[in-house]
Amino acid sequence: MTDVESLPSRGSVLDESGRQPGESVDDIVPTLNYAIRANNAAIRGDYTTCTPATYNPRERQLAYGRRGVMKLLEELSSGTLAQRIDAAMQLVELCHDPLRLAEALQHGVVSILNRVAAAETDLTMRQRSTELLLRIAAHAQGRDALLAETAFATLAGYFDENNDLVRRNVWGTIQLCTTSAHGVNEFVGMLLFPLIFPKLLTERLENQVLLLEILEQCLRHGRPSLVIREALDHHVMDALAALIKDDAPSAVKAAACRGIMALAFVPEGRAVAIAHPRAIDHLIVLLSDHKSAVRAAAAGALMIITIDVEGKRAVVRANAVVRLIAMLDDSSEAVLLNVLKLMTNMTEDYRGRLQLLPSVPTIQALADRAASRQNNNRQLLAAAEKAMEVIQWRP
Repeated sequence: MTDVESLPSRGSVLDESGRQPGESVDDIVPTLNYAIRANNAAIRGDYTTCTPATYNPRERQLAYGRRGVMKLLEELSSGTLAQRIDAAMQLVELCHDPLRLAEALQHGVVSILNRVAAAETDLTMRQRSTELLLRIAAHAQGRDALLAETAFATLAGYFDENNDLVRRNVWGTIQLCTTSAHGVNEFVGMLLFPLIFPKLLTERLENQVLLLEILEQCLRHGRPSLVIREALDHHVMDALAALIKDDAPSAVKAAACRGIMALAFVPEGRAVAIAHPRAIDHLIVLLSDHKSAVRAAAAGALMIITIDVEGKRAVVRANAVVRLIAMLDDSSEAVLLNVLKLMTNMTEDYRGRLQLLPSVPTIQALADRAASRQNNNRQLLAAAEKAMEVIQWRP
């Protein structure tokens, strides 16, 4: 937690008013105000940031001309606390520009951040340094640099950080870096993947969504024999099933459904989902959710689960067909595609086929709309034609 003692030293000789000789009240008040705000933010544990009162971005944007980035990196590396905070804030603004980011990367901004962030005790500096890492990760060249400098090791030190904003920056940086197979392999290879499992149910909402996205990306891009086995061994399906309750926030439900879908891509994951006492029932309830993203994700998860025969039987027995037929009038293309593919899977169970036969005229009308000149949706048309073919099949 930040306190006054963590600020740059002002000397030990004070007069009766508590000031150093020759120091005015105006010199002290901004620094004390900053320390008080930093303490309050740390106590609240919220997303509040503590900006020094002396910070003026317009003055520094033009300072030092072409050497501006180099000067800021010098201050970030070896300046006083106030200088480091100011430099980090300026670099966050400058790194919106890919050219300035490339210059900062060329001069080793990531290695400097790794060194500074690893030993930082000031709350505001932790917030600003992780925010700068997040800004760097927003660019492809920045992500490559973060992976090359093994920034995951530095970020791992903040997994149990008390401040929510710092953790949000950390999870956001990892989420961006794990969008590629290379990033996932680095993350998993450093044995950090299992560390996010206990946090799926305990993080705050915004951070929770980021964690679920990291989980999904690792399951999709990582080696199935490694990442899915680790997830199953740590009972991640239980956590995901708990997050898809009907009263959960929509963003969490959609992300958790996508996590179940990624976990069910392998036979072991599908078997766990089918055997779970609540997963399929919760997914079927979400087919009627008011958010199209949730409906599409729930239908997609059920589509993967019904690849197995036991999955088809479980979904049919849970009376999902009635909901699926009602969803054929959905306005979302993603929902319709997943529903049609789910129907196609379910018709391989004879009870599912019998229940779906009355829906053929509705599917035909959907196919006609998809084939019309106005829509010309070939993907939706192909899915509708395949569903009708399988539903009407006779031995």
